[in-house]
Amino acid sequence: RLKRVSCTRWMSHKFALDVVLNTYVAIVECLNVIRSESGDKKAGSEAGGFLNYFQSTRFVYTAYSFKVLLQILEPVSSLLQKTDFDLLAASFLIKKKIRKNCFISIR
Repeated sequence: RLKRVSCTRWMSHKFALDVVLNTYVAIVECLNVIRSESGDKKAGSEAGGFLNYFQSTRFVYTAYSFKVLLQILEPVSSLLQKTDFDLLAASFLIKKKIRKNCFISIR
């Protein structure tokens, strides 16, 4: 199912990215079929362009980098969206996420 991305909500980007990454193989296979079997040259050309982009190192690296970043931000974002959020709790959660992320990058 396609996800609509909202410009104001970080988590809408996370959910959309999760869908793309979870269906990555199917997307690539579908674009391959459209590129090779489409009678419409324009559709085949566009599918080929999307296929090149989806299979590029730049796309894969960026997608997984954002996946990690958005996983870190998800609990903080959820906490800050509550009407009765605790600023001190949010501050501790952010510091905890930063420390955990630094530990992972050192490994």
